[in-house]
Amino acid sequence: DPRVDFSWRAARPAPGVPADGFTVRWSGEVEAPASGTFIFHLRSDDGARLWLDGRLLIDDWGPHGEHTRRGQATLVAGRRYPLVLEYRDVDGPAAVRLLWSGPNVAREVVPAVRLFPATAP
Repeated sequence: DPRVDFSWRAARPAPGVPADGFTVRWSGEVEAPASGTFIFHLRSDDGARLWLDGRLLIDDWGPHGEHTRRGQATLVAGRRYPLVLEYRDVDGPAAVRLLWSGPNVAREVVPAVRLFPATAP
């Protein structure tokens, strides 16, 4: 996916996937546009976890209504950091969004131009 900004509500996220009781895992890299402290905002309806550069930044895996959890990291401009985001829908509405804010970056969904597929080992 070019970015993580989904609100499936009660619909299926993809053909062949149930509307309830599914999981998704995104992995790749994120590149900072500036150096400094970035706050990652993970908004989800049901569980979500975010790892950045191998460190668990946000752990909100339990079932819950839509809300936002935050974690922060110091990033260097132009450097790519490994990123893994896991999401699980238990039942009911399903939604997950990955946002950030930081130096000269107002809170926004992490844009596609800053996300990259995982590099091969």
